[in-house]
Amino acid sequence: MRSPQCDQANFAVPSGPNSKISTASFHHAFPRSYAGLSRAGETQGKIERWHQTLKNRVLLENCFLPGDLETQIEAFVEHHMRCVLALVNEGARILGEGIAYHPVDIDVVHLDGYGFAATRGGPMFFADTLGLPEVVARIRSFAQGRHGWAWEPAPLPVELADAGRSFGQLNSL
Repeated sequence: MRSPQCDQANFAVPSGPNSKISTASFHHAFPRSYAGLSRAGETQGKIERWHQTLKNRVLLENCFLPGDLETQIEAFVEHHMRCVLALVNEGARILGEGIAYHPVDIDVVHLDGYGFAATRGGPMFFADTLGLPEVVARIRSFAQGRHGWAWEPAPLPVELADAGRSFGQLNSL
């Protein structure tokens, strides 16, 4: 649920009786010693970061009712898990059918073809990081809910989880 204060055209500007931005906080964050120094770019960067932090704080305080931000974060994490675990499940099916030889092949497709971050790895690496028993448990929990027919776990992660193995161990075969 959103706060009525969020419906303003410029919601970076706080409204309401308790949402005044004090200029005193600006002067404490950036003392006068910065004035006149040759580090104008550094100072500008600090001011911009401070402004963005303040703007984000105002947005969070004015746009979410108490307790609602945590609910929104949990919903986002749930959505992210559903998206990535669907990729893991389909990747496991592709491996099981012999279309791809190794889990790293699937990760490379997602890194190079779909724009996954190289620092975080692809969906199969994510599954190994989370742990295959946890992956299988979450997929089975999704199968109990809405659109459960689409969440039947692929046989490969179930077998690997039962044996205490990971997708990464299949890369060396």
